[in-house]
Amino acid sequence: MKQLAWVQICTWLGLFCMWLYFPVAVARNVFGAPNETSPLYTEGVEWAGICFAMYSVVCFLFAGPLPGLAARLGRKTTHSLCLLCGACGLLSVAVIHDKWLLLLSMTGVGIAWASTLSMPYAILSGCLPANRVGIYMGVFNFSIVLPEIVASLGFGWLMSHVLDNNRLAAVVAGSVFLLLAAVLMQRVKDREPAPAALKAVPATTMSKVVLFLGFAAALGAAPVITKVDPPYWWVRHSINPVRLLIRGTGLAGASVKTTTKGVEVGESHTNSGGTYLFVDVTIKAPGPHPLKITTADGSATAAFEALNPLPHEQRFQGFSEEDLIYLIMPDRFANGDRANDDPAASKGLFRPRQSSLLSRRRSARRHRSLSVLEGSRRHRDLAQPGL
Repeated sequence: MKQLAWVQICTWLGLFCMWLYFPVAVARNVFGAPNETSPLYTEGVEWAGICFAMYSVVCFLFAGPLPGLAARLGRKTTHSLCLLCGACGLLSVAVIHDKWLLLLSMTGVGIAWASTLSMPYAILSGCLPANRVGIYMGVFNFSIVLPEIVASLGFGWLMSHVLDNNRLAAVVAGSVFLLLAAVLMQRVKDREPAPAALKAVPATTMSKVVLFLGFAAALGAAPVITKVDPPYWWVRHSINPVRLLIRGTGLAGASVKTTTKGVEVGESHTNSGGTYLFVDVTIKAPGPHPLKITTADGSATAAFEALNPLPHEQRFQGFSEEDLIYLIMPDRFANGDRANDDPAASKGLFRPRQSSLLSRRRSARRHRSLSVLEGSRRHRDLAQPGL
């Protein structure tokens, strides 16, 4: 069990790297989104959701022939090869610039996922006391929980201090974890030869079990995140906490947790259709702060980042004693351009200034102001600074 535990730890660390950072890596490096507000970013994240669906479908399809493959090659070798396919799939993301080729990458991930759901447990069950299987299986599941805790607490720091917030590098790191798991799998001692072990359970029964696991993984309505609005906010902003609108599918009944210590998550509300989620986030420190969205059918990650305020130097200076503001009241009696006194569009509306007060009152309704900027320029000498 100890040998298999290390395989599981590396496997799940690799999977968490993919689940957390693959959508942003696709949006940035394949779709070329310059920032989170770009339409390309939304398209990239949506396509990543399709890629996740692709590896679930592959998992379902590969679950059928997996027991037969294990009977021929052995469970240990089969699981190593499947993990190697997953590692190659994630590694290939680094050199892919065509979104359709990402589906081929997810084929390898789907093969690894199908084997991860079955092979380790099949190997472990053959070497456990019959009356203690439940206890040991529960303890074995710590090899899944511990990587999740490590990913939640440590990946944010690694992204900020080691990987320079490069999501593609994080996905490649996931491939390294899967490769390490494939190598460690060869050190596992499968006490019972694979063919004999598989004969203990009818092949049809084994196929049904693995097929069911693959079907459950493929059809589970795991949440998919398509957009976060706003995708970032500022530290020490006057609005804190800030309310985020997270759009996607499968969000009904979701809970939101932070994967870093830089933010605190408050109340969240979802609509009945599971297409959007509101959550209040209190910002404490700058940096990327992915939010884990969890439902009964799975989890997804919403990218969110807290930015430092812009420096005030050369910005936001306002007015000082070095500035002077002129409030210009154009002199209505300075006719700067007599050529436009009676334009064709308003022919007949112009009335020259009358000498008597009574005449001025009679023509006031039709009298237009003749003030123009040219008249103000001619009287610049009259400008007086305000007090």
